Amino acid sequence: MNIRFEPNFLPLLDAAALITRVYNAQFDGGEESVDTYFGEFAKKHHLPESAFASYTEPLRALERDVMASISFLDDDRMDFFFHLDDKQSCRQSPATAISYYFSFPDQCTDREETRLHLSSACLPSEDTEPFPTKEALFAALESSASPYSDRLRWRTFLLYQHFFDYAEEIRPVLETAANVYERHRSFIDSAIQNAFSRMKEKLGDRPAEMLSVHYHFTADFDELVVRPMIGEFHSLSFFSNFTNDFFLGIYVDVIIDLKAAYSADFDAFADPLKAIDDKNRFQILLALAKGPLCGQDLCAMLNLSPATVSHHMNLLIGADFVSVEKIGTRIFYQYRQSSIAAFLDELRGCLCE
Repeated sequence: MNIRFEPNFLPLLDAAALITRVYNAQFDGGEESVDTYFGEFAKKHHLPESAFASYTEPLRALERDVMASISFLDDDRMDFFFHLDDKQSCRQSPATAISYYFSFPDQCTDREETRLHLSSACLPSEDTEPFPTKEALFAALESSASPYSDRLRWRTFLLYQHFFDYAEEIRPVLETAANVYERHRSFIDSAIQNAFSRMKEKLGDRPAEMLSVHYHFTADFDELVVRPMIGEFHSLSFFSNFTNDFFLGIYVDVIIDLKAAYSADFDAFADPLKAIDDKNRFQILLALAKGPLCGQDLCAMLNLSPATVSHHMNLLIGADFVSVEKIGTRIFYQYRQSSIAAFLDELRGCLCE
């Protein structure tokens, strides 16, 4: 696999992601804010928050200026375009989904396919194949067994029906926000350069293998394009139904390196222990130990909703117990036996030696 680093971020997509994250932070106490993220890390490892000021202050300034630039948008439109109905399993807001239409015009020549795939991208179903027709999408939205909330179903229906009208409405908002990025180019360019340098160092001369080892991601592509994300500073994302672009948050490797540096701290065991301190997550691990499974399989086996499976997977992936692999157009979860064994060895060493 050839991995190509593309230093030019996608401004409308990045702005949509940043606004989505900052807007939704207010609904859960600011969990996704850069201050809270690094603040919790500082607290966990008994460090002063000032130790992370070089990361938090410039990004906070960008967030503040971007949100101020779109203050003209009323609350109802902010809610429609940027609110995540289920934060644990929905990572695409309508604005983020629409921004793919602006950012990848070569993949959006078929208008029907575009509105079908991008409207359904806002649903918590990233581990399934895209809906092949609008009838299939509508059937899923109208089913009495649908796991989606009434609000999410109605918004998805509206987004499909009026996709291109909504695109024209939100475009000037995203362009206004994206223009703000130019005032922060020094920080952005430096952060991108640092993020790419850290990733290249980890990948070395075995990029495909190391992509799996360090980022828990494998896919059978001739080429994977790595793009920087400023708005989602702490996330890795891959829109499997649309492009083969791998989006790298500018602080992903900073966070990985910080966690490695403080791995000797007993508090570092908190997340892995939390990941297995749940009956459903333990059953998921037992199921995956027998072989890779997609989200649909796990839902059927354990009688869980897609949103619940996605929530549990976030914790298991974060603890490095599960990895993600794209096979064809589907996302499969894999049991990371070596990581679980290493964790148990470390825990045994701390408690028994």
